Amino acid sequence: VTNRLQPPLINGRNPNEENRGIVMAKIAIIDDMINLSYLKYPERVANSMIIDRKGARKANMAAQPQRFTHASTCALLLEKMTDDYEIISVAVSREMEEGDCLQKAFRLCGELGADIAEVSFGDSLFGGQPILGDAVRKLSESGCVIMAPMPRMGGLRACKNIIGVQCDRYGLMRPGEYVFDRLGPSAAKVTGNCNFLIRGNECGRSASFSAAAVAARINRYINEGIKAFDDILYCLKKDESGKYRAVLTLME
Repeated sequence: VTNRLQPPLINGRNPNEENRGIVMAKIAIIDDMINLSYLKYPERVANSMIIDRKGARKANMAAQPQRFTHASTCALLLEKMTDDYEIISVAVSREMEEGDCLQKAFRLCGELGADIAEVSFGDSLFGGQPILGDAVRKLSESGCVIMAPMPRMGGLRACKNIIGVQCDRYGLMRPGEYVFDRLGPSAAKVTGNCNFLIRGNECGRSASFSAAAVAARINRYINEGIKAFDDILYCLKKDESGKYRAVLTLME
């Protein structure tokens, strides 16, 4: 079994083949808006939503950003690392309070049937846990796996179906390798290296891009029929790059 986040072709299929009859995982990217012009497979963005003070609504594609955005990198990481998925793009307003915005985003993810919610917006999901607790609980009870950058531990251990992701800030691992730590019956931490080349540039040491890389790995499990959260954690543990554990623990 490979211990890299970048998986082989699923069941030997070519990603360019038409996927007839396949039930694909839905991956929500909670961030800014994705610029579809940079994607090889823009049709994978099945829903493009905006959340601001007016609420949640369909994005006006005529107002698509002209620049290369943070969420565009997350989407390109998914293209690079996995196959058979749909993206729910949830663009959040920077003018809103982070906790309020994430509550609305999580409710939207539940309504749209997200299997994975990857938060790459904001400082840390876990810092606002008292505010976000109910929204996190309801989304996780739907079976959605939630992951986000975790510069702080916050209330992670008390959450359900949560994976906190931090980057390999020392650059010890190769791109795609990761170390897994279980934090309790229903929470975990993953330390990963996401420093892939995207558009000719290295991603660098980014917790939010590491979260996108872990989402790609979990997408593979879901498409193989592994959907229970405990089973996903088991697979993440099985496929980790454990040889780095002692050094990372020492440096932390």
